Amino acid sequence: MTMVTDEKAAFLERLRAWTGIASPQIRRGLDPVNEAMIRHWCEAVGDLNPVYTDAEQAARSVHGGIVAPPTMLGAWTMRPLEMPPRNPEDPRTAIIDMLDEAGFTGVIATNCEQEYLRYVRPGDHLTTYMSVEDVSAEKSTALGPGHFFTTKAIYKDENGDVVGIERFRMLKYAPTSAPSEPKALRPRPSISKDTEFFWDATRRGELHILRIARVGHDPLERPWPGLQLRDLPPPAAARIRGAVRRRLDRAGRRRPDAFQHRRHAARRDRDRHAGRSDVRGG
Repeated sequence: MTMVTDEKAAFLERLRAWTGIASPQIRRGLDPVNEAMIRHWCEAVGDLNPVYTDAEQAARSVHGGIVAPPTMLGAWTMRPLEMPPRNPEDPRTAIIDMLDEAGFTGVIATNCEQEYLRYVRPGDHLTTYMSVEDVSAEKSTALGPGHFFTTKAIYKDENGDVVGIERFRMLKYAPTSAPSEPKALRPRPSISKDTEFFWDATRRGELHILRIARVGHDPLERPWPGLQLRDLPPPAAARIRGAVRRRLDRAGRRRPDAFQHRRHAARRDRDRHAGRSDVRGG
């Protein structure tokens, strides 16, 4: 739907009428802050800070005990897989519905800002209070015209004290028609600054294998404790950057004890029906 200037101003006023109103959907964490979830998080992202998982070292730290990584803030009140019913009185829902009706049907997250007032600890039970902080005027973007809107989440503990604040910004846009492109037969790999060296090598017909060890060990030395051979850097590769950056070029043949064979999804499903496995032993 195309709007003239006066219509755009009136529409923006209706959108902004919902800002600053507390959402009736208050989310209390299903579980208190706990060590098991902290450990799983740290393993997933590769964070080895002992104040998160080692009770003895954490007790000797300035924290006096285990604390949760600040970036876990949103995890403690995350909604379950079964979504709650839509509430038309929720400001975020109302704004999204109005934008959809006006033709701004596309959506993309743009950025997230978190402010930490204190570390949370095992036993804290957090609750989130939501509102919409701001809605922008219509902007021209590469995706199409749209409105940015920012939600604000305030995290409080069981005593009502604020422990953190999160601002999450999204763009609701009216998709513009793009030139048709041939549909990719396979998903393109996700390439980042940490992995682009690997994909650059594959374009040259090379396979780069990384040797990764604990910090402080020279990857050229033997014996090499904790040796791993892998193609792409693991999470939190910065902690082993010295090893990652030192690619070892070796020629010769070896027989692996086990290897993983990556297949396209359609072929993988077909092979599973035939009783084949994606992981093979040597």
